[in-house]
Amino acid sequence: MRLALRAAEQSDVITTRQLAACGLGANAIAVRVRRGQLHRVHQGVYAVGTGVLTLKGTLSAAVLACGENAVLSHYAAAAWHGMLRWEDRWPDVITPHGAGRAVSGIRSHRSASLHEYDVWRRDGILVTSRERTVLDLAAELAPNALRRMVRQALAEGRLSIARLAKVLARSPRHRGTRALRALLAAWHGDRLTREHDAQRQARLEARGYRVLRVTWRQIVEQPRQTLARIRAALGFAEL
Repeated sequence: MRLALRAAEQSDVITTRQLAACGLGANAIAVRVRRGQLHRVHQGVYAVGTGVLTLKGTLSAAVLACGENAVLSHYAAAAWHGMLRWEDRWPDVITPHGAGRAVSGIRSHRSASLHEYDVWRRDGILVTSRERTVLDLAAELAPNALRRMVRQALAEGRLSIARLAKVLARSPRHRGTRALRALLAAWHGDRLTREHDAQRQARLEARGYRVLRVTWRQIVEQPRQTLARIRAALGFAEL
């Protein structure tokens, strides 16, 4: 029961060390492998039950195989968060501070700047936050692919501009910083974004909402006039 619960917390995968903590030594593990109760995924990592893993099980196994404090990252983390469709590739794992080990079939990354705020625990596995995942991918994706991913994630509420700005501030020397800063700086200026905003406004208005567009410059440079517009839109009388 203890073994099954631990494996369930990790999407049906478990490590040799965790099996030992459940009272299973090398001989007991070998017996269960022969019986088809355990299935080797990586060295020191087994699938429990049928051996058929879900995507999350496959990604969980990759993290567990890379040792303590390993973190799912890049494309694998984006798939875990539902921001990218998973392709047939090796899972990405960051090993903070140069610890851990390289494992065949896993794309290993090294990072000495992975902030604690940029690491989440989901389903028993450490994974980079959505914003940190975007920053990591900003160093690898083409500009158009990065823009599509970020735009979709923003529209679905998976990301926020404020949180992206914070992760940039925490990682000024990251390889993806320049590309992500450029994307955010031009976010409201390109034609595709204007079209996307117009479509979103149309959907809101179709549901009965009134959309009032206010620019950052208007808020900063014309606060009284901007406030007056908002109050008028809400039906408040002038003070």
